[in-house]
Amino acid sequence: MDHILQRHIRNICASMWLVLLTVSLSAARFTLRPISVLYVPYEFNSTTGEGLYGLVKGPSEQSSYDYKAHLLYIAGDTYVQIANITDAANPAIIHSRPVRSSVNDIEVCGDIVGYLENGIAHKNAQGTLHLLHTYNMTSRNWTEYLEIPVGSVPDMLYFTKDCHTIVVVNEGEYGETDVPGEFIDPEAIVSIIKLDSESSDGYRINNLNFTSFNERAAEYEARGVRYPFKNSTFSQNLEPEYVAISSDDSTAYIALQENNAIAVINIVEERIKEIYSLGAKSWKNLNLDASNRDGGIVFRNYDIYSLYQPDAIRYFDVDGTGYIATANEGGSVEYPTWTEEKRGKSLVDDGLVWGESPLISALNDTSKLGRLKFTQYEGINASRFGKIDQLHFFGARSISIRKASDLSLVYDSGDVIEVESSRELTNVFNTDTKPLSATPEGAADTRSDDYGPECESLAFAEVDGTRLLFVGIERLSAIAIFTFPSGSAIPEFDSFYRAGGTNKTYDQLLEDKNVGDLDPEDIKFIHNEKSPTGKDFLIVTNNIAGTIAFYDVIKNSALRTEAGFFIVSMAFVVSRTSSVLSMS
Repeated sequence: MDHILQRHIRNICASMWLVLLTVSLSAARFTLRPISVLYVPYEFNSTTGEGLYGLVKGPSEQSSYDYKAHLLYIAGDTYVQIANITDAANPAIIHSRPVRSSVNDIEVCGDIVGYLENGIAHKNAQGTLHLLHTYNMTSRNWTEYLEIPVGSVPDMLYFTKDCHTIVVVNEGEYGETDVPGEFIDPEAIVSIIKLDSESSDGYRINNLNFTSFNERAAEYEARGVRYPFKNSTFSQNLEPEYVAISSDDSTAYIALQENNAIAVINIVEERIKEIYSLGAKSWKNLNLDASNRDGGIVFRNYDIYSLYQPDAIRYFDVDGTGYIATANEGGSVEYPTWTEEKRGKSLVDDGLVWGESPLISALNDTSKLGRLKFTQYEGINASRFGKIDQLHFFGARSISIRKASDLSLVYDSGDVIEVESSRELTNVFNTDTKPLSATPEGAADTRSDDYGPECESLAFAEVDGTRLLFVGIERLSAIAIFTFPSGSAIPEFDSFYRAGGTNKTYDQLLEDKNVGDLDPEDIKFIHNEKSPTGKDFLIVTNNIAGTIAFYDVIKNSALRTEAGFFIVSMAFVVSRTSSVLSMS
């Protein structure tokens, strides 16, 4: 019995030793050290006042940090909430403000908090920008002083550095009104708001629309700006979703995800300068897993293309030159009675593909391209009987770097996200975050025929003289870390960090408080001077999980030191355990 126990303990200790040794010898230059996870209530028990928690309840869409008070403002579907993270290891919700409709974004600038609320009558009605003073910890007051009407489905807001100008992007999605069966397709709008105490309203607003581009729709479509749904105008098809602003606050870059484009706006002159197509990505020389019915991770090369279609975009400078980083998630256009998506085999079955295409065999095979979702409105060649001879699917499964001056591509991560995740996160490769009764491992490979890993959120950082880029990856529930060589705009893949379990259902993982960063919708980097821990700090807002995760950003040299300490400690434990058992 003693010998068996001794052997088991030695095996356990040896296993822990190997884990720590692996960490200490990792090639990764940077990693994340978990500090805590804040579970955000989506509702409160009417009798006890206790918070209610659950997956896919929408309590944490976005967040913003006020470093002066160490308060985190959290936007959700039913509340805007405030957490005190002075003690980052024990964060706590201290205030919950009910909202009338779902809130898509929240930002702090100076002593102002702004948040965007969808329409009240229905989601696609006119939205509202709420402006409040920062929360008063002494009086526990949170005072609103302005409600500003903006466009339909306001998706993101951005303050200029002086906190006097606010750029709001209003997506204007097609949707049903409060009258059943009645649908509207609102105009795309970018609102530029100037706060002005001398104005009778306290502000001036200019809602920029894209209607002047309607007469040039064919020209922009020929350039690659997507206009798939012809029952609405070109400007109604445009859907602003994300904004990045140049370091001098003069220019706003607006991601039009479904349109595979970025609009550029002169903030000073309050005018739309141009719309740039982001083009198509060739997969001819890249590895792609395009099927969920190929028995697992199977990479092949195909002469096909994909659309970049970024979600998050970020501006950064290198030696005076501006660049835009993009997280190329992908997104198709879909209406209640119309969709552009079609699986590869259906394209062939419906006679939409040029009959002599060398890809016909792969399209007919569900283990190859037969399951992949393509757009049926790209790559049509009039000289080939109006059939598709260049296949395009959704999302580039990557990050990209583009010059801010003309949005020309200078770098794309190619197949790195998928290939590296197939090595480092094999058991959750291209997994799905739904259904909740599934396990992350059990759902592996199920998104290969859709948009793959889905890069979603971005955050830049400067740590010990090195520029980092954190990438939130929706389906993997992971954070990818890229580093930039000094003076370069071209990043290099460094590592993945993934929290949470993989072999229990999502519901069980939530119950165990081990769900991880399920859908990292937003990432914020806080430099050590403003961090509650005094160290470089990362805040990850997880939409499906309903959580906010807090991490210290660690350079691997520091990790090696800590791992070395634990290895020495474990060696001592193994030695002492062996001695005790030998004497028994």
